[in-house]
Amino acid sequence: MPLRVHAVVVTRHGATSHAQLLRVLEALNAQTCPAEAVTLVVCGDAESARGSELVAASVEGIIQTRSGDSFAHAASLAFRRIPDDSAIWLLDHDTVPDPEALAHLAGALERSPMAAVAAPKVLGDSEPPEIVSLGVTMTRFGSSVELAAGEIDQGQQDGVEDALGADIRGMLLRAELRETLTPDPPSAWPTRASISACAHDWPVVGSS
Repeated sequence: MPLRVHAVVVTRHGATSHAQLLRVLEALNAQTCPAEAVTLVVCGDAESARGSELVAASVEGIIQTRSGDSFAHAASLAFRRIPDDSAIWLLDHDTVPDPEALAHLAGALERSPMAAVAAPKVLGDSEPPEIVSLGVTMTRFGSSVELAAGEIDQGQQDGVEDALGADIRGMLLRAELRETLTPDPPSAWPTRASISACAHDWPVVGSS
């Protein structure tokens, strides 16, 4: 049975973030394996989002929260809308997924029933693109370290399939784990990035 997916998109109030949000929604609509539903969480005034035709056509519901809320807290406000038999796809207004991104992520979870999370390769928007995140590992002193961060992406790391954790951007996680998996640090907000179609099925949510 194909995995049911509910996308949660978190955005900040503002003209720039609204324009970027529209790019994300267009990318969601262009997915080869689209999400069944999309919930938008707006940190700040949500009126501009409510007045957008693209938002109205793309989003099942809009949640407004405080402008200073963290990404993790804002995303969690949408979790109660999502049934336990679904997976949650976490995005923000600066994270634009490739058309096949969700198909690869959902496929990774379907193939690995013991995995709690599938995470993508996250690329910056420079040219040529640099790898922003390909998973997180830990030093012997307990500090988290990004794998392959800063490398020019030439597909050289696409065989990586396991890591201690993953960047929250583009993460697909099983809904039954939403109360137990909290991104750390919760105050961190993603920066402008794109999601490639290279998915990895990682069993743990880690810090970004």
